[in-house]
Amino acid sequence: MRTALAAVFLCACSSPSPPAETFNGCTAFVDGATVSFGGQDGSPLFGYSPPCLHVAPGATVTFSGDFSVHPLASGTSPTDRAAGSPNNPIPETVSGSSLTVTFPAAGTYPYFCEMHYAAGMAGVVRVE
Repeated sequence: MRTALAAVFLCACSSPSPPAETFNGCTAFVDGATVSFGGQDGSPLFGYSPPCLHVAPGATVTFSGDFSVHPLASGTSPTDRAAGSPNNPIPETVSGSSLTVTFPAAGTYPYFCEMHYAAGMAGVVRVE
């Protein structure tokens, strides 16, 4: 007579984490403190360099370029300025060539060029 051997495997597996919400096409982030745009410091004429930035809470980020040609705003588009974490510290900026923003709290803070967002001129500061 054969004895059937039943094996029971218990898995302490967790289900995969849901993917983090993405904004403005950012999936990979680089550490840094400066975002150049509009051809400034080798950046693309209609883009940010780097577009997807990672900083620690309390860090400052300097945006450098011509805001009269590339007005800066928080969000993902003029119709979705509230995208991302609440209390986005990036102010609407339409003049000047340098802006330093402090990111006090962890979160995901998208931004875009009001004139060129449809061309993909957008980015994100992720604070962790």
